[in-house]
Amino acid sequence: MDWLLSDVVCEPPRGLALIQGWVARRACRKLVVTVKFKGREGHGILDELRGALASAPLAHARIKHLEHNKNDVTAMGVLSRPRAEIGSFRRQMGTPSPQPVMVSRFGRVRDGYWLGGALRRVRQRPPERQDLIRTYYCAAVNRIAVADQLNDESGAVAALILYREAMRPLLAALALSVDPEYPTVGEGLPTDVTPWDVLLLDLHRRGRLPALPPKLEEVRAALATTQMLDIDRLPPQTLLDRRSAVHATVRHLRRLIEPRTPIELLSRRSLNVLATIAVVAVVGFAVATALGHPNHALHKPAGASSRPPNSTAPADSSGLTNGVIEPTYGIETAPGPGWAGVDLLSDTEVTTVKIFNRRDELFDAGLPLTLETSTDGTNFTAVETRTKPFSATVPWVYKAPPDTHFRFLRVRSNSLVALTEIEVY
Repeated sequence: MDWLLSDVVCEPPRGLALIQGWVARRACRKLVVTVKFKGREGHGILDELRGALASAPLAHARIKHLEHNKNDVTAMGVLSRPRAEIGSFRRQMGTPSPQPVMVSRFGRVRDGYWLGGALRRVRQRPPERQDLIRTYYCAAVNRIAVADQLNDESGAVAALILYREAMRPLLAALALSVDPEYPTVGEGLPTDVTPWDVLLLDLHRRGRLPALPPKLEEVRAALATTQMLDIDRLPPQTLLDRRSAVHATVRHLRRLIEPRTPIELLSRRSLNVLATIAVVAVVGFAVATALGHPNHALHKPAGASSRPPNSTAPADSSGLTNGVIEPTYGIETAPGPGWAGVDLLSDTEVTTVKIFNRRDELFDAGLPLTLETSTDGTNFTAVETRTKPFSATVPWVYKAPPDTHFRFLRVRSNSLVALTEIEVY
């Protein structure tokens, strides 16, 4: 979206949250938002507004009391595009860069592979704080793991109860992760504070968690009940829908928490690198093998002794050497004695011939099949006869003796020949 224009009548903290949310998600390129006050009350939030604009990825930002604003102020901003502009603007404002909420898809993939962002955040935390995050996170995951398995109607009530019990340690771990000022003493969340207070009133209001999980209100309705049997009284489909929404929200929140230690993250990075090296080696070997041992029959002229009138194979017989395993066949002869063959166009040294059978039906109709080779196209020599069934996935493979040369090859049968492909190496 290019522009956000807002003149919503709401409390100043709500207007501030609106600006923070849109800017953090990069949901617009330019914004003009009025923040409304009642008389002279609540003007202290202007300092928070200045801080939010200063730390946001904005190339330009201003707060003005315009002529017709009365008790309101107008916040204006233009989001920067290059990262260099973001850094320059923040240096001018004298504010540190906050943890980015939205990154590019490539950046997410790169960070998930290299784990640089996670490692940097964990190293910045005191070890005892990271240990406490891990403790709360593991306590939540133990409950979540059981709840995830209760995914049918009979287990949905128990699942919601377990999810509700998991929310307190999960939100405690999240608060410790995203808010450096959150205390590390006590029982995670005070007894008079709900997880929704942490999520909505604290972390979100102060910009520590600008992007809230989707369907949050539905999840809150499902888990914030205080009556013992409220969950049990829900209709079955409503119960399953709420369980699904809670499950998605829990997954969303878990992704915001990094419970691993620096050593575990470095080990994971090493495994990622080793896996990449292994994949590159396998792909490289496959490419080198393909380049070093080309298929001499690929796109070479092919022919057959006959062709049925209703055959679906290409009329020029190119289906036998087009490099494609067709869903039916690439070449077919009429019933009776016949052959299908390939001209390699020159005398070629050959080590292997692969013959791929038809894929539709009558797989064994042509057996026995005889492979014949020739140097002049007139005098053919039978080199191997196939009596056992073969297929398009498990081909007939002929291993030629050392120093074998020929130009022409053909597959002959006394009944019919129907093949998808011939490859020569």
